[in-house]
Amino acid sequence: MALKNGDLISEEINNIEEVVEMVVEDVSSSETDVSDEAWGIDSSLGEDNSDSKNKTFNDKRENFLRLAEARMEKALKSISLLGNLANKSSYEYTDEEVEMMFSALEDMVAEVRSEFVSKKKEIKFSFKSRYRGRFF
Repeated sequence: MALKNGDLISEEINNIEEVVEMVVEDVSSSETDVSDEAWGIDSSLGEDNSDSKNKTFNDKRENFLRLAEARMEKALKSISLLGNLANKSSYEYTDEEVEMMFSALEDMVAEVRSEFVSKKKEIKFSFKSRYRGRFF
């Protein structure tokens, strides 16, 4: 059974979304370990073991670099394959379908980028800011 052009585009978008989701899942699932052992602190002595801390940092750094490089290669290859669909002698598509493809890619990239941005927001509270000009 032959796939329609729209089905090919949808399949390529799904492949790219799966790759991006894998990256997001790995980043999300490998949250920082806050245990004493992970940070090189000997809890029995209450002292910081900086060599162990550096080793943990280096291991995390190496893991990030290794995984990021492999996943970026895979993601870029998948995106590059979308370019093959631009061949009008082999495929037929509408401008709307092309816009949908790139919109989906841009949305996913924005979502993944937001995972890397610090999510910590400082929340400040002040009665003065809540009751400006109103006194009880």
